[in-house]
Amino acid sequence: MELYQQVRTQTLALCQPLNAADHELQAAEFTSPLKWHLAHTSWFFETFLLIPHHPDYQEFHPLFGHLFNSYYNGIGQPYPRAQRGLLSRPALDEVLAYRVHVDETMQPLLTETSLQPLIELGLNHEQQHQELMLTDLLYCWAKNPLQPVYQQATHHSAEQTTLSWLNLPEGIAEVGHSGSGFVFDNETPRHRQWLQAGEVASRLVTNAEYLQFIEQGGYQQPQWWLADGWSWISRLPPEERQPLYWCQQHNEWSAYGLTGRQPLDPHAPLCHISFYEADAYAAGPVRVCRPKQNGNVLHDCIRKRCSSCLVAAGSGLPAHISPIRVTALLPAQWANTTANLCATRWCCVAVPAPPLPVTAARPTVTSFIPMSAGNSPACAWPGTAINASTQHSPPQREKKDETTGIAGVRSVTRAAGSA
Repeated sequence: MELYQQVRTQTLALCQPLNAADHELQAAEFTSPLKWHLAHTSWFFETFLLIPHHPDYQEFHPLFGHLFNSYYNGIGQPYPRAQRGLLSRPALDEVLAYRVHVDETMQPLLTETSLQPLIELGLNHEQQHQELMLTDLLYCWAKNPLQPVYQQATHHSAEQTTLSWLNLPEGIAEVGHSGSGFVFDNETPRHRQWLQAGEVASRLVTNAEYLQFIEQGGYQQPQWWLADGWSWISRLPPEERQPLYWCQQHNEWSAYGLTGRQPLDPHAPLCHISFYEADAYAAGPVRVCRPKQNGNVLHDCIRKRCSSCLVAAGSGLPAHISPIRVTALLPAQWANTTANLCATRWCCVAVPAPPLPVTAARPTVTSFIPMSAGNSPACAWPGTAINASTQHSPPQREKKDETTGIAGVRSVTRAAGSA
C-alpha cells in the first residue's frame, strides 16, 4: 500500500512545475500529452484491477476505456496515438479527479495477496510513464523558441573518466530472468546463448569524442552510414544534422534540456542520438577504442529515458537514485560490473533480438511480449534514473531513427575471427 501511494504521488509531483497548457502538448506522433499519461496510468488500474476484481466498482466515464487505452488490443480498440493531442476534453481537472476516483477505490484491493503481482505490474508500468512524461515534455518544449526551464541547473560539470575495458570471454551464457523478484514476461524464459569473445568499454562515449566525429565531417560522408541511415540524415536540414537538442552558435556548442539551454559539457556522456548516428560513429573516422589487431569496432546505443538525468543535464544523479537490476539480462561474468555497464541508461544494442525460446506460456492481455516484438533491429536493455531501484523496465524494441530519449554510445571490440 505504501509503494502504491509513493508511485502515484511521484507522478503528480512531476507535474508541479507545469501549467495546464503544458499538459496538452503533443509535438509529434511518437509523443503523448502529459494529461494522457496521467489518465492512462489510472486506466491501467481501473481496467485490470478494479473492473474485474471490485464487485461494486463504477466506471468513472464509459469512454475512458477507449480514450486512454494504448496498445492493449485484446480489450478494445485504442484511440489513435497521433490524435491524443486533439483531446482538449476531458480537461486536466477531470483527469485529476479520475486519478482520485481510482486511488480511493483501489484501497481495499491493495491488501489482497492474490492481486499483488498485478498491482506491482501496474506500478512498474506507471514508473515507465513517469520517464515518458518528461522525455515527451522535453521534446515538446524544445519546439518553443522560449525554451522553457523545468528545473534550475546545478552547474556541476561531469568529471573526466579514464576509459578501461571489461573482458567478455567466449562461451555459453544464461540470459533471462532468474529468481523470485518482479519480472516482465518478455524477460523469460531464461535460456542459454552463445557469446563471442570481446571487450566492452567501461564508460560511454563523451560529448567531446562525438564532436570529433562532427568536426571530421561524419555527417557529410556517406561511407560511414547505413543506406537507410544516410537517406534519413540527408532529409534533415543541415542545422539538424547533430544530436537532438544540440546547437552551435558563434563556434560554441550548447544542449537544451529540462534545465534550459546549457553549454555542452565535454566530459558528459553523449546524449540524444539515434541508432543510425551511433552506427555511423562506430564505423566512422573517430575511435575511442584502443587499437586491437584484427578487431572490429561495434557499439551499443545507450538510451536513458529518465527525468533525473534530463534535469541534471549530465551533471550527476541525486543521492536517492540507485542502479536498476539488470543482471537478469547480462552474462554472469558481468555481475560485478552491472553499474558500469548500464546503471541509469537505457541500452539499445545494435543487433536484432531473436524470438523468445519456445515456452508453454502464452502472452496475456497485459503482456509486454507483443510490445517487444517487431522488425526493428534495435533492442533496448532496461535502465532508469527517474525512480529508485524499485522500478524495473522491460527490454523493448526501438525505432532506428528515434532520438527523443537521451542516447549515447558505448564501444565494444569483437575478437578476431568472430562472426
